[in-house]
This record gives sequence, C-alpha cells and structure tokens, in this order.
Amino acid sequence: MREVLERCLNSEMVPKSSVLKTFRDRLWILLPLVAAGIPPLMIAVTVARYGVNVPFWDQWEFVKLLDKAAARQLTFMDFWEQHNEHRLVFPRVVMLALARATDWDIRYELAANVLVALGVLGMLALLIERTVRPVAPVMIPWLVLAASLSTFSLTQWL
Repeated sequence: MREVLERCLNSEMVPKSSVLKTFRDRLWILLPLVAAGIPPLMIAVTVARYGVNVPFWDQWEFVKLLDKAAARQLTFMDFWEQHNEHRLVFPRVVMLALARATDWDIRYELAANVLVALGVLGMLALLIERTVRPVAPVMIPWLVLAASLSTFSLTQWL
C-alpha cells in the first residue's frame, strides 16, 4: 500500500496535492461515520450486559393486561386505556406480542428499544443526507455523528 502511494506521489501525472486531498477528504468523511457507530454499540453492549429480567416502574401496570390476555378477556378498551396523558395502543400490542413470544422477558423489550433507536438514527441520517447535500455535503457525516450522539446519549437510556 505504501509503495502504491509513493508511486502516485512521485508520478508527474498526478499532482501531490490531489492525492493527499483525496485521502484527507475520505478521512474527513470516514472518521465521523465510524465514530457515529460507537454510541449505538456502547448502548447495545450496556443493554446486553446489564439488562435484567425485572419489570421497572410503569411496567408493573402491564401485569393487568397480561392477566386479561391469559384469561382471553382482552378488549379494544384494554389497549385504548389512557396512561398518564397518552393512549399507548401500538406499544401495548407490541409489548403483548413480545411478552407472549418470550414469556415476558424484559430483556427482549430492551433489545426492541435499541432496534427502534437504530431505526430512528437511520431515518435521521437519511433526512440529513437529503436536506443537507444541496447546501453543505461535507457536513453530512458530522451531522450524522451529532444525531447518533443525541439519539444514543447515556442520559436517554439510563
């Protein structure tokens, strides 16, 4: 690899500045994108290592829904029931499906949360790419890094 780079640098066909500029440009793009993968990896490792199979806080209210599901007495109103200021129909359906598939192992809910956050980061990266490319394409990798840091901030997950 070094020999190829030296040949390119010594060649009169390719000016030195263009080879170095290309390398710097690639590094400028690659470095923040690699760094953007670190926060999701840290959260995934933390969840895998320290996630426990014990309901926490509001998850204890889910027991009532599980009891009704076991007795086959679920109605639409059980899903539509208000929780604080929200109606969590879709999350309750997903949590009930996960509970049935895993015997209500909370660690699978944690893994599902990480996957949803990865999807959010992917959508943010796509949005950043589509909106920033016409104006400042060199900023795209750095903005994806910022989105990764904010989506996977430890304050969001602990």
